[in-house]
Order: sequence, then structure tokens, then C-alpha cells
Amino acid sequence: MLDSLDAVISVSDRLTFLGNYREFHKHVEEADFPAVAALLHSLLGSRLAPKYFVVTLLIVAIPFLSADPPLLATNQTNELLACLQELSTDGSLPTKQQLLLEEHEPRPGCSRTTRCSGPSTTGPRAWPGRRR
Repeated sequence: MLDSLDAVISVSDRLTFLGNYREFHKHVEEADFPAVAALLHSLLGSRLAPKYFVVTLLIVAIPFLSADPPLLATNQTNELLACLQELSTDGSLPTKQQLLLEEHEPRPGCSRTTRCSGPSTTGPRAWPGRRR
């Protein structure tokens, strides 16, 4: 359906976001992780995503932060961290999203190279940084 709305998508921020998010999922299905990481950064940087959905995008970004080789540049990672910090201090964030942020908060002893107990990141098993 979104394919047939190309002209309308550029008019609405929400439709633009949905079109880009659909493209994001196409790249995920194709396992094109550099494109997925770039589009994820673009989705977060554009500020088109509804605030409540930004939490989901940040959680999806976790495997890309620990991928080897890195899929996000240092400046992109810093932008994601700034976005996270902004959300964590935002009192208007819905309770469900606030709980998701807290659930994925780093715990002592966790690092890029160690697995931590607790919930796994959302997304396909084949994402970068995932062990098969």
C-alpha cells in the first residue's frame, strides 16, 4: 500500500516515517546490515518517528552498536546516545516506553564482549552481534 503513496508520503511526516520504516524492514529481510544501520540512524536523526516509537528504534539499535566491524560511526553513536539521554529525562514519555528503557539499561558487568542476563534485544537472530 505504501508503494502506491509515494507522492503523498512526502507531504506527511508520519507517512514519511512509515515509508522509511518499511524500507528499513526490507533491508533487514535482505540482511543488508550496513544499510539497516544507516537507515536506523536516519530514522532517529530525522525526528520523524513518534516519541513513543523512538524507544523501540533505540532498542533495535543495540546490536548495531556492538557489531564487529562497527556499523555505526562514532558520531552516529553519539547522536543515538544524545537521543537516549533526551528520552530518559523526558517526563512525558508513556510508562510502557519508560519501562522498556529501564529494562534495556546497561547492568554492571555487561560489555560488548560479555552476555548479560535479562531480556534479549528485539529483532532477527541473524542481526549483527548475535551468536547463532
